[in-house]
Amino acid sequence: MPRMTLSVPRMLAQFCDGQTRLPVSGADVGSALEDAMARHPLLRTHVLNERGEVREHVHLFLNENDVREDLRAATRDGDEIYVLQAMSGG
Repeated sequence: MPRMTLSVPRMLAQFCDGQTRLPVSGADVGSALEDAMARHPLLRTHVLNERGEVREHVHLFLNENDVREDLRAATRDGDEIYVLQAMSGG
């Protein structure tokens, strides 16, 4: 199983024991997210909606590739997955 790093914004670190970089493993982005969420359950509600889809204002990158719509994107050892929250409002 590939090992990689999941980086979350500082505002989500409170749901990850104060960490912004988490070691994760998984054959694809979705399974790597599940690995992190199994250890940090509150992270799920801030990244995924009730249907298990990436929330509207959240973006996911696998290295430099936007994978928001492709959680089945294959991962390799040393990859970086980034969770970014878009700013919105008036």
